[in-house]
Amino acid sequence: MNETKPAVNVAGGKAEQVSNANGVAGVRTGSGTANALPASVMSEDIKALDGGSFKLSDYAGKVVVLDLWATWCPPCRDEIPHLVAMSKEYQAQGLVVIGLDVDPLQDDAETVRDFAQEFAINYKIGWAERDLAASLMRGNGSIPQTLVITRDGRVLEHFIGYNPRRTPAKMRQAVEQALKM
Repeated sequence: MNETKPAVNVAGGKAEQVSNANGVAGVRTGSGTANALPASVMSEDIKALDGGSFKLSDYAGKVVVLDLWATWCPPCRDEIPHLVAMSKEYQAQGLVVIGLDVDPLQDDAETVRDFAQEFAINYKIGWAERDLAASLMRGNGSIPQTLVITRDGRVLEHFIGYNPRRTPAKMRQAVEQALKM
C-alpha cells in the first residue's frame, strides 16, 4: 500500500487529505478568501441534461455548490448522496446545487440520466466542456471537485477529492457561511 504524505496548501489555508477518482490522496483547498470566477466562466453556455442550456451567471444572487464529477468515479459516487441531502435541506434558503460531468466522451446523456435516476439526484446536471472544466479545476484534474460559490460569484471554498468523515461537515459549514453573507 502506498503511503501518502501530507499535502501543503500553498494558498495559506488548511490542507486535508482526501481521495480522488484515482484513489490518490488529494487535498481540500480553500483559504476562506473568496476569489471571483472569471466572467468568461460565468457566461459560458453549459449543456444541460434536460436538453436545454444554462450559464452559471443565471444563478447570480444564489449560493451555488458546483460539483465536478464523472459517473465512473468512486469518490464522486460517495459524495452525491451528501449533495442531494444538502440540496433538499438548503434550497429554501437560496442554495442551488449543480453537478457538471467532466467526461462528456464517456458519459453520454443516457448514462448520466441513468446515473441521476440511480442516485435520485434532485439538482441541475450538465456537462463541463474541456476549457470550462480546466478553468474551474484551476490546473488540478482530480475529481470530484466541489466549489462553494457566494451570491456574488466568488469561490468561498474549493474541495478537491472527498473524505466521507470530514468533507460533508466542512462543506455544510462553507454553505452556511455563504448563506449568511
